[in-house]
Amino acid sequence: MTSPTNQGSQGLPGPGLQAADPTQLALHLQQMSSSDDPNDIAEIGKSLTSADHLLSLNTQEEYDQLPSRLLAVYPVLMGLAQNENSAAQDLIAKLSDNEEFLAEPGRLEGLLQVLPYVPTLPAEAIELLREATDPDSDSLEVAIEVIFETGNPAALELFAEQASNDEQDIELVQAWMRDPMLRHRADPAVVRMSIDLLTRIGFDGERKNALAEAMFDYRPKDWYLTPASDDQSLPEPPTLDRITQEARNLLSKLADAMATDQEISAANKTLARKFVSCF
Repeated sequence: MTSPTNQGSQGLPGPGLQAADPTQLALHLQQMSSSDDPNDIAEIGKSLTSADHLLSLNTQEEYDQLPSRLLAVYPVLMGLAQNENSAAQDLIAKLSDNEEFLAEPGRLEGLLQVLPYVPTLPAEAIELLREATDPDSDSLEVAIEVIFETGNPAALELFAEQASNDEQDIELVQAWMRDPMLRHRADPAVVRMSIDLLTRIGFDGERKNALAEAMFDYRPKDWYLTPASDDQSLPEPPTLDRITQEARNLLSKLADAMATDQEISAANKTLARKFVSCF
């Protein structure tokens, strides 16, 4: 796509991306985000790392009040994430480490939310997830959700670190296990991470039993405080017919490891054995 240089009179960016109409600038960047032309991606990069241009996309008030998915930058980020061109992927890496872009929590969370669509997570994105999973991070919940959506082993290792971190509230760790982990408990990478968790320092008996329940049980009426009318929104595990043979083998291995762990209750060991007997 050719950059619309000197088209300011039409409402599109002229030299330096000076846009009279923020809506047109957002549309222009969104259209270019799927381009194969490195020059188009470079132009997006200049815009998304400039404070003035970022404030052309949304006002400070909008950044303060709008959810990340409603910011003008979000569809641009999504376009870049799904663009397999190396220039687009390099820009995702650059934005993951750019202070100007990350200065607004909404932009940071928007970037996190598109990471599951990135073909291969760059090291910069993993580091961004690491910072976002700090116990004091305002983006902690978003980051944990994203980790399971990516299925990336390096990202899942970040979850393992935080699930074993005694600075993380045990009830919060349990909530993560009963939501994003439960929904992805048949993913081979998640099961491998769960097996490793059993031997991780800091992963105590209470956490081990929470893991056993999340991987082998499902009790929505006991686990979730929600009105009956909201049942449709409850987290649900994958059905047995969606579990691959690889995942079944790994789940059996996890159940065997739990069977010899003295910190896991007899009831939860029985749950694990019963679950894998259904394969």
